[in-house]
Amino acid sequence: MRSDKGILRDFTKPKIASKQKTTVMEELTKEFNGKMQSLKFSLGKNEEVIGSKNTEAIARHGALLMSKLQAVHTVKESIVERKFTEGESEEEVNTWTKEFDGFLKEADERALTLRQLVEKWKKKNVRRTRWNPIKRKLRSQRPNTRSG
Repeated sequence: MRSDKGILRDFTKPKIASKQKTTVMEELTKEFNGKMQSLKFSLGKNEEVIGSKNTEAIARHGALLMSKLQAVHTVKESIVERKFTEGESEEEVNTWTKEFDGFLKEADERALTLRQLVEKWKKKNVRRTRWNPIKRKLRSQRPNTRSG
């Protein structure tokens, strides 16, 4: 007759590593692929966010993209360093980075476009908020020419 303690003990024992341990490079590559997929997903939301014309949402989305881009670039640089450490040539590393450099450049441009769009809208709103009180004041000072 087995006790509950025995079952629990068996369950919590560390498993013998039957799988090969993943290498640092495999972990970095897995992390890189996940971050790239997340960045692609967020870029797919660009048109929807811009279409909302909500300045705050666009600003948040732009900051999100910049954050994700920074994370991707950080992991990419770790992989590049690791590749050199493992003896890969500069040509091999360049070949690997060319696979996605175009995408990252496009993502950088889209994030910059969002930032510029927000700045443009903010400037436009500042001008509007500065001018509107002046217009109201001028209107209130205008003599009433309507005869009733």
